[in-house]
Amino acid sequence: MKHLAPLLLIVAACGGKAASTTPGNTGGAASYGAGEWSHIDHALLDELDTRICGFAGKSVLDLGGGPGQYTMAMAQRGARVTWHDVSRTYLEMSRGRAESLGLTGKVTFSLGYLDEAPRLAPQPPERRVTLQAAG
Repeated sequence: MKHLAPLLLIVAACGGKAASTTPGNTGGAASYGAGEWSHIDHALLDELDTRICGFAGKSVLDLGGGPGQYTMAMAQRGARVTWHDVSRTYLEMSRGRAESLGLTGKVTFSLGYLDEAPRLAPQPPERRVTLQAAG
């Protein structure tokens, strides 16, 4: 199977409010992740959508996908998104959201560290974007 380079590589940068990914400490990640769903920056998504001429049909690799709010938002706008994060709690949250939003065919999931990400996109992406959480 030939791997195609994603159009976008999204790296989510947390604004100093990192949720714990320590094994067994799922309460912090679950609480933080649930709150992030109410803080989606739609203006940021609109700006990105405009700059790339729409998400529809694009492949996106979302590194540090966290609770998945941006992964799902890009998928809802028509992108095929690969979510990648180290947190099993976020993986469960994101999978649940993909199912409830009817996006299971548009989102794939990969659990691991950032240094493992090259296997997800063996070719460099056409564009790189860093989303910085406000706050």
